[in-house]
Amino acid sequence: TVSVEKELPGLDKVVEISVAPAGKSRLAIIFSDVTEHRAAERQVQQLASFDFLTGLPNRALLNDRLKQAMLACSRRECKVAVFFLDLDHFKAVNDSLGHGVGDLLLQAVAERLENGMRQSDTIARTGGDEFVIVTMGLHDELNASLVAAAILRSLDEPFWIADREIFVSGSLGISIYPDDAEDASELLKNADMAMYVAKEQGRNRYHYYSKQLQERAIERLEIETALRHAVADNLLSLAYQPQFDARTGTVIGIEALLRWNNPNGTPCLSPLQIISIAEKNGLIIPIGEWVLHTACRQLRQWCHAGLKPPRLAINLSAVQFEQVGLLQVVAEALQQNDLSPDSIELELTESAI
Repeated sequence: TVSVEKELPGLDKVVEISVAPAGKSRLAIIFSDVTEHRAAERQVQQLASFDFLTGLPNRALLNDRLKQAMLACSRRECKVAVFFLDLDHFKAVNDSLGHGVGDLLLQAVAERLENGMRQSDTIARTGGDEFVIVTMGLHDELNASLVAAAILRSLDEPFWIADREIFVSGSLGISIYPDDAEDASELLKNADMAMYVAKEQGRNRYHYYSKQLQERAIERLEIETALRHAVADNLLSLAYQPQFDARTGTVIGIEALLRWNNPNGTPCLSPLQIISIAEKNGLIIPIGEWVLHTACRQLRQWCHAGLKPPRLAINLSAVQFEQVGLLQVVAEALQQNDLSPDSIELELTESAI
């Protein structure tokens, strides 16, 4: 039996023709319409390799093309640059204008990126508002800087979506093959890590990966893990710093300062460092509430001991300040300890303001 497929362009059909012996001098020829079957196969292949929203390669196809680029450059002794792009404040677009407008913006960004890059480059959407661009044939980091600047410039012009003018910028991380890694997944991870540094430095900029970044990320992860254990094991405490009037020597205030009594030898962190880490890993709300209640209990104990402490200052993080139930939390801490509202003072840092 022999089977072949034949496209019939005029009819937009794909026909499978099978020829099989049907006796001594006879052949059976069977025509089968496989148009829908082949279309379904192509659709499955498209979904497996391309992003459904933008039509760009997805993560699976990106990995394959990145590996091919690395192989090609290893033979030609050139470099591959991986650019990890994350749109700045994209969530605000979804929250204010809706996901429909957000999807249209992602499609417009994808189109603009495609128009600004070479056909030999790979532009992929890896999820959410994250895009990855792979370029090959580079000979030094200066080439990567020029490409990064061009990518960010391509977002400068406003996007017109649903009769609205929308401005968007991006934060870009860069990793280089073979300088930073010789594995595709490592290159992507390193570029992602560098992108987060670009965000921390103010957004709308690019940053190169370095070994120090990885060391810092590992150290930060270890500290975050230790801090979670510290909260669970009740290893946090408060120190109370008096505030003096330099002219009279009178104590005019007290400030509650967070301390981490870590028994595992982790370097001592300042209250600002603890708060910064806690804000990023979501611990700041329970830690903040614990600080507020603990400080108010201490103030009540001083009052019951016959002391007349001045107003107690308690630091408030920006995340707490935006908390919907903040007033209720403060009111409960005061009521449970029979304190008047003017006995405490909530302080915001300059960065929070």
